[in-house]
Amino acid sequence: MSETRGVALALALASLATAADATAQEHEDPIGGRSRKSQSPQNFEAEVRIAPFYPAIDSDPALHGATPFKDIFGTAPRVLASVELDWQAYRIPHLGTIGPGIGVGFSTMSDPAQFQQEHDGTYESGETTTLQILPIYAAAVLRVDVFWREARVPIVPYAKAGLALAFGAHRTPWEHHK
Repeated sequence: MSETRGVALALALASLATAADATAQEHEDPIGGRSRKSQSPQNFEAEVRIAPFYPAIDSDPALHGATPFKDIFGTAPRVLASVELDWQAYRIPHLGTIGPGIGVGFSTMSDPAQFQQEHDGTYESGETTTLQILPIYAAAVLRVDVFWREARVPIVPYAKAGLALAFGAHRTPWEHHK
């Protein structure tokens, strides 16, 4: 199994504070008009994503302009499924939460293997080339949930900054015979 490593580094938007619960907010009861705590504490956020994925493999300067990914798999977007768990470690009053998050994803792609030269009237070999990518990452996450908690507007903007590492496995037809 070969490894493909990609590291992305970005500036953190805010520093992590000491751990504290992201506790419920008091607000006016729309029916009784009295102030009360109406929500349980929220300490974690889970995300499930299915999104288009455009691997940047061909942009590696070591390839000197060669495009092996495009040559084998084309230019159509692939699908990346991922999950993320964020710990909302600290609530910033009237703004939102900040804390660490971790995530993992998976993408797989397969296309017919190609001959370098025409063989028996075709360039397709009848076998398959497969690439699997497993990105993992850690990030600082700022969720600005003030619009939802205080104004009941269903918008929660967020910012994430962190490091990522991707592992890849590539199987070509000639590896089947080893």
